[in-house]
Amino acid sequence: MWCPSCQAEFVEGITRCPECEVDLVAELPVEEVEYIPETCKMVLETSDEVQASLVAGLLEENGIPCKIENASFHANPVVVSGDINCVRLWVEDDHLEEAQKILAEAENYFLCSECGGIVLKDDATCPDCGATLEE
Repeated sequence: MWCPSCQAEFVEGITRCPECEVDLVAELPVEEVEYIPETCKMVLETSDEVQASLVAGLLEENGIPCKIENASFHANPVVVSGDINCVRLWVEDDHLEEAQKILAEAENYFLCSECGGIVLKDDATCPDCGATLEE
């Protein structure tokens, strides 16, 4: 049995949560997972969650709603390599060009001359198309 409020598990025979004072249920409801709609395009891919949050704030300040994928929002940095730690920022397709322009104007970003993707100023190659970037 489960408490629908605090999600604590109880042994059979107990019917109310003593903390929350609500009736227990046999199963907790399945949490809905928010998916990235097909109408969204990726505007940024990074391993830095703080950077992704800052970029999301910049875009939202400019009236562009966005979604962050794969962010764990943990308190301490966790070093993990590869795609497992890859945070992606998505915007609706009709906001992509405007979002790319805003990021290109920001201090740490510019647009790749080959594909138009967002590139960090420190990158040697474009993460989207692999083009070698000039300084």
